[in-house]
Amino acid sequence: MSVHNKCIHQLFEEQVIQTPNANAIEFEDSRLTYQELNCGANQLAHYLQSLNVGPDVIVGICMERSIELIVALLSVLKSSFGNKLTVLPSQNQNNRL
Repeated sequence: MSVHNKCIHQLFEEQVIQTPNANAIEFEDSRLTYQELNCGANQLAHYLQSLNVGPDVIVGICMERSIELIVALLSVLKSSFGNKLTVLPSQNQNNRL
């Protein structure tokens, strides 16, 4: 399957296989390797799936910038089988929720 036919989470998982111990994300004083980020996202994705989250379910995430936000975004992609992900700017988020 070509890169153009893959979802972000599928490309990410390929990177995990290639470089599991490389730094995937760094924010302030924290960092995660690709393997650690993948494990965290998988754990949350499985939890979301246990709540019947799938392609037709909208999942809202309202978090400050953090490593946990990236884990949450990746887990939604994994749990909903690559469904669309819409990111709203953080300004005026209370007016949109």
